Amino acid sequence: MNKNTKRLLGRKSRVKRVRLMVTMPSEAANNYQMIEDFVVQGMNCARINCAHDTETEWISMVEHIRKAALKHNRFVTIAMDLSGPKIRTVLGSENLKYMTINEGDYIEIIDDSEPILNIEKQLRCSFPDIISKVKLGEHIYFDDGKIEGTITSVDAKKIGINIKRCKINGEKLKTDKGINLPESNLGIAGLTPKDKMDFAVIAKYADIVNFSFVNTTEDLEDLFQLMEFHNANNLGVILKIETKQAYNNLKDILLTTKTKTNAFGVMIARGDLAIEVGWQNIGRVQNEILRMCTAAHTPVIWATQVLENLAKKGIPSRSEMSDINNALKAECIMLNKGPYILEVIQFLNEVLRNEESFQNKNEAMLPELKRLK
Repeated sequence: MNKNTKRLLGRKSRVKRVRLMVTMPSEAANNYQMIEDFVVQGMNCARINCAHDTETEWISMVEHIRKAALKHNRFVTIAMDLSGPKIRTVLGSENLKYMTINEGDYIEIIDDSEPILNIEKQLRCSFPDIISKVKLGEHIYFDDGKIEGTITSVDAKKIGINIKRCKINGEKLKTDKGINLPESNLGIAGLTPKDKMDFAVIAKYADIVNFSFVNTTEDLEDLFQLMEFHNANNLGVILKIETKQAYNNLKDILLTTKTKTNAFGVMIARGDLAIEVGWQNIGRVQNEILRMCTAAHTPVIWATQVLENLAKKGIPSRSEMSDINNALKAECIMLNKGPYILEVIQFLNEVLRNEESFQNKNEAMLPELKRLK
């Protein structure tokens, strides 16, 4: 496992085993100092999500990362995400910052050919073909499950949704937030045209490609063909497990990786995955993924909402600290964006240095007891 982790993510630091992957915010394209601070504080891998920003910003981020790593004699890998066929919200007006959604509301997703008559209750989505594929009674989730609804009407141009659950005082739904339909047979899979365009940049600038919404071994073969076309066969590959189908096919997917010479890893993308498999099952599922990947000597990246409260509000919650103890079973922890992300990196590095003396993967360690100062 250590050898495979080093091949994928580079050598570990002197003081901790678990690597840190940090998602680059948009402002990192124009703020070198931000990235240098990330590097100094212990970022091992920089993640650039191609679902956001443009090629110009991505290249600027890469240049800042390489410059800072060289300046401080640090090894920092660069991972770039293919967006994948993720369904996202599109609000009806560019001037509308958000829709306020309340429990009991009725909203509609409408086809691109239809006019929006009520921007407060109607929206579009990035894959309008889903309108013809969903069925009455199926559940729909927005923004990592913050809003839950049931489909109550379907016609050729729109679907109607009754909101069953959201925050008591209403939830703000913005453009570019994810839509999940775990019960629907949508037929959306594999590499999108955007992915194929973006991969040309990834092949040139990245060390690792993060493959979003891989569901089958056929999806994996499509990626290999794309890598061959761009002469990028040496790229590391991180497989983002974020659907029920991907989880059910994980054994076959892992066996397929063993036929290749690339360095591979698996990301437990808990946001989409929790909705897909059900909140009641996500704990068991993430532990099963860890077990399968350990058996396959495949490094695991623990992702989604790690220390999110600290990143966004400046103070961690107790449950987030328990989550970090679980994350010690992985080889890498991924952090998302937030105004306090530098503090998260600093805090997490300190916690990992302390906690790793008690836990190595699934093996408990029993060091000498020490008083807290």
